[in-house]
Amino acid sequence: MIQGIDKAENSDRLAIVVVGYNRLGSMRRVLSSLTMAHYPSDQIPLILSIDCSGDEALYNYVREFHWPYGEKYVNIEEERLGLKKHIFQCCGLSKYFKGVIILEDDSFAAPYFYYYANDAVNKYGEDPLVCGISLYVSHNNEYVNIPFFPYNNGSDVFLLQDVQTRGECFTYSQWKRFEEWLPENESRDYAEVYMPERIKTWKRAWSKYFYAYMVESGTYFVYPYASFVTNMGAIGEHGTSVTNVAQVALEWGLKKYVMPKSDTLTRYDAFYCNESLYEHLGLTPKELCIDYFGFNPNIQHRRYILTYRSLPYKVVKSFGLHLYPQEMNVLLDVEGQGLYLYDSSEAAKRIRKAENNYASYIYCRHHIKLMLLYLRCHYVESIKNRWNKLMGKKLW
Repeated sequence: MIQGIDKAENSDRLAIVVVGYNRLGSMRRVLSSLTMAHYPSDQIPLILSIDCSGDEALYNYVREFHWPYGEKYVNIEEERLGLKKHIFQCCGLSKYFKGVIILEDDSFAAPYFYYYANDAVNKYGEDPLVCGISLYVSHNNEYVNIPFFPYNNGSDVFLLQDVQTRGECFTYSQWKRFEEWLPENESRDYAEVYMPERIKTWKRAWSKYFYAYMVESGTYFVYPYASFVTNMGAIGEHGTSVTNVAQVALEWGLKKYVMPKSDTLTRYDAFYCNESLYEHLGLTPKELCIDYFGFNPNIQHRRYILTYRSLPYKVVKSFGLHLYPQEMNVLLDVEGQGLYLYDSSEAAKRIRKAENNYASYIYCRHHIKLMLLYLRCHYVESIKNRWNKLMGKKLW
């Protein structure tokens, strides 16, 4: 236990936990953003938790760092934990606080991130439908790299079954439910869990386990429509080069956040699809596979499938692709050929050019030459990295 962390007054305070390993420059940057941010009081606990790396310069920096907004706690591990165990340990610190905001050292915080997080904890921290609070949002479905613009019904937040790792917040009641679920479920392969197949192959990511827990418990992360944290894309556990792929625009101002009851929020499933479509189409989740992003393999073999893909089944109804976000074309019954409701119990000829219509809808605003240039640079860099790895293995 970190000395002094268990004092009674901390139970009413929302703590900031910065997680580091061996990136001194990244640590300086994230702490600079936290120092420049605004807070409602001078009683804001800051925990600097550093995994064992032997980086004495980093160790000395966090020990000497001045935190002007409250008490600072420093934890430097004597033995290497690894990112998964380290994150689990940091999230477990929520038992001593009102909640914990987890920021890895490649994060950068917006000026009023703490106000948003505190309001969200007050509203949803004990809500049984909510398993975590995100400070980050990407308007991109990163599992398929397709733009994601959630439907906004006037709130500042929505629900999504995707685990946030670029700025997340937990209360102990939220984290404890996961801790109790994990021991009997950690060794599973999650093959039967209704979540993206890509996640099931992850070997080191802690979010894989939380994702399965979230889907099986029927809970969601609360997400903001505007991000309060961005990611600087530094080299680390899950990245071999600096990248801007996770950079997002930040909410720079202060406002009164609209946070209604969780059961009134727009709700998205583990495949980024709007769950209100079940009711609109007169079907239940056991009958309908919503797959308008095209990466849901329908492992539960639901009879009806809503997708842009060309499938060898009978089309019950089709919808145009004109409005954004995608689900609005269904909710408002827009006529056209773009999204298709299939009955998989009846075979039929595939629809021609279904994918072409969808590609035009998704990428119509993009600069084609820049896209091609990016693809060329991306593949050249991939070939270089593979070659370097190959030669490194041979030399070793």
